[in-house]
Amino acid sequence: MQSLAIPKISKDSGRSAAGVVVLVLLAAASHLAYLGTPPVNLEFSFIDAAKYFSTGNPQDLAQYFYYEANTLAIPWIAAAIHWLIPGLGIEYIPRLLAVASVPFLAIGLLRINRQLGKPVTPYLLLSVVLFNPLEWKKRLDNTLFPIKNGNETGAGAAVVTKITPLYFIITFDSVETNGAAPRYVIGVERQAADKPAMRHKQQHYASLGEKKDFFILSEVNGDPADPSGLVLKLTDNGDMVTVSKDKPFQRVENYAADLKYDLEKPVKNFAGLRAGSRLSFGGEDYIVVAVDADEVILSAQSNQKKTTLPYAP
Repeated sequence: MQSLAIPKISKDSGRSAAGVVVLVLLAAASHLAYLGTPPVNLEFSFIDAAKYFSTGNPQDLAQYFYYEANTLAIPWIAAAIHWLIPGLGIEYIPRLLAVASVPFLAIGLLRINRQLGKPVTPYLLLSVVLFNPLEWKKRLDNTLFPIKNGNETGAGAAVVTKITPLYFIITFDSVETNGAAPRYVIGVERQAADKPAMRHKQQHYASLGEKKDFFILSEVNGDPADPSGLVLKLTDNGDMVTVSKDKPFQRVENYAADLKYDLEKPVKNFAGLRAGSRLSFGGEDYIVVAVDADEVILSAQSNQKKTTLPYAP
C-alpha cells in the first residue's frame, strides 16, 4: 500500500516565514504608535468624508472630492464603525483600517514578487514598502525621487514660467477732414478676445457723438481738425477715458500663461494658455480653469480635481 508523502518544511523556509511575520507585526505596531499624531498625506479628507455620513454636511463631501479621486468605501466603513463603536474617535478609524490592511499588503507583495520570476529578498521588499511606503519615480536623468504629497508628478509638477497681461487698448490714430465734419480714426485692440481673429487691432471711424461697439465719442479737445485728445465713454462700464495720439488708454482684462512639464522626454512646453485652453501631460488631460496675475488653476478631465500652480517671477 502506497503511503501518502507529506512535504517537509525546511528550517530556512520556516525562518523566512517567521521573519516575514515579525516584519509585518513591527510595521503594524509602528503605525499604531503614531495613531494620535496629526493627519498627513491628505488623511484629513478621508476623515471629513467619514463625518459626512453622520453630519450630512455637503462641504465635507465636496472637500473629499476636491482632493481625492477614490471611492467613498473607506469613509463609509469608517462611519459605520464609528456608529457601532461611538467611543472610538472617527479621526482614528481610517488609520486603523490602514493598519488592518498591512498583512494583506505583505501577502500581495510576496505573491507578486514570486510571480515575476525575479524575486527580491522578502525582507528587503517588505522593509522598503511597509516602513517607507512612498511611491518612487524616475527623472529624465534616471535619478529617483519619492512621491510625498502627490505634487511631484502630474499637474502639481507643472511649472508656470510666465504670465502675460492681456490688455484692452484704445488708440487715437488719425483724423480725416475730407467731409463736412471731421471723422476720427480710433483703434481698438482686444487681446483677451475669445476668437484669435478678434485679438488684433481694429480701426473704427467715428464722428462726435457717434456710438460704436466699444465706445461713444463724447468730446473733442482742442482744434477739431487736430485735437489734443478725444474723450470716450466706454460702453461696457460707462467710464469716461481720454486718449491722445501719444497716450492710448489700456486696462488689463485677463492673463495668459506659459507652462513647463519637464518629467517627460522631450520636455513639454505650453505657451499662451488662457482660461478654457486644453493641454495634456503626464498621462492626463487638463483644462485651464483660470489664469490670474500670480497663479494658474488646472482641472483634470478624468476627475475634475483642481490644482493651483503659483507663479513666482
